[in-house]
Amino acid sequence: MTSSKINYQRPVVLSIGGYDPSGGAGVIADAKTFEKHRVLGVCATTCITIQHESVFEKVYWLTQNQIKEQLEILFRVYKIEVVKIGLIENFIQLQWLVKFLKQQNTSIKIIVDPILKSSSGFDFHSHDVNKWITLVDSIDLFTPNYVEAQILFQHSNPDCVIANLHSTGAILLKNVPLNNTDAVDWLFENSNRFEFATPRLLGVGFEKHGSGCILSAAIAANLALQISLPKSCRKAKIYTTKVLKSNNNKLGFHAV
Repeated sequence: MTSSKINYQRPVVLSIGGYDPSGGAGVIADAKTFEKHRVLGVCATTCITIQHESVFEKVYWLTQNQIKEQLEILFRVYKIEVVKIGLIENFIQLQWLVKFLKQQNTSIKIIVDPILKSSSGFDFHSHDVNKWITLVDSIDLFTPNYVEAQILFQHSNPDCVIANLHSTGAILLKNVPLNNTDAVDWLFENSNRFEFATPRLLGVGFEKHGSGCILSAAIAANLALQISLPKSCRKAKIYTTKVLKSNNNKLGFHAV
């Protein structure tokens, strides 16, 4: 690897995830989010999906070596500050990826957004997902929604899910089912719990494709801008809410 890096006067943030032709989710949505936050976004693809915002048909996974080649050429010239990992084929690939990234930059911040199902219902991971939790202490943030947390922690009881969150690394638990009026996320960091709430948006027009990708990408961008984790999560939730309210269709606008 060369010792000289290109200086773009902005922090560089890397998205590793799926290619969604609609641009509503995956690396395209992440790149839109990065640009809006005034960070330089670069991307590596783990798979090509055949989908649009309402229908998911199939996925073609890239090999580990194909992903590695994409990453190696980026790390040669960019000092990547933060990386967000989205859609990934399996735990073995995720485990390898975390190790590889830290070899490139020991101070890199890593966010993992576990995508277990597409918004249209396609099931990506039906087994061994509980192993993902073993990586939480070696990354900077894990961002499951409440349903995903139940699967990952193998508990349907809310108290058991919450108890597990207190004993692991930083986790943002999205869509905590407290009431019907607020959309609530909880951040667990260093034995502290932070709550972020916005009015719940009800109706088909607010059910945007890729909202989880946008939220985690916004957090990554904020972290790269040297904003604290709690404030990064709060700002990202506000940004995502604006995208959700941007129109009445399933693909949100980022020029908000």
